[in-house]
Amino acid sequence: MSVASQLGIDEVVMPDFAAECWSRWVEIEPRLGLVGQPAALVEWRRDAHPDRVNDVLLGLARLAAIDGVDDTDAALVLVWLLLPAAETVRRQLRHLGRRIDEAVAAQLWIEVRNVAWHRCGRVASRISFALREGVLREFGQPTRRCPDAAREIPSAVATCAPDEVAHWRTSDTVM
Repeated sequence: MSVASQLGIDEVVMPDFAAECWSRWVEIEPRLGLVGQPAALVEWRRDAHPDRVNDVLLGLARLAAIDGVDDTDAALVLVWLLLPAAETVRRQLRHLGRRIDEAVAAQLWIEVRNVAWHRCGRVASRISFALREGVLREFGQPTRRCPDAAREIPSAVATCAPDEVAHWRTSDTVM
């Protein structure tokens, strides 16, 4: 299996899907206008200047992000464009187990939907780094950011010392 199949992405259909949505997206995110033929997006990305590519990816990231425009179609296109990076992560981490495909696919979707588009320098690099870190955490492996990573991500309560929460009232808790 592959990351694309885990996400239900048909790489033959995606160029036309992106082209169908593109004019609507350009109205919201004008920097997407840098792409002349959206159906040839993958080829354009290979040939264009890296700064222009980043501008387009940044526009898609803003459209895709939950705290941006929250457009799941844009998220799907951004995921599609980042599949080569995701496949690299999958290959590098395949030793972690047979669930690696689904873990990479799920984490890629999470990273695309939550990318910090408002302070993002290099979109593809940022998402790729976060993807790798997230998958490693999922498998309980240490990461660059969390060298002592545990399988679960600590909650806000778990990271507070008991004396810090002594003033919390029962009425403050969410049920």
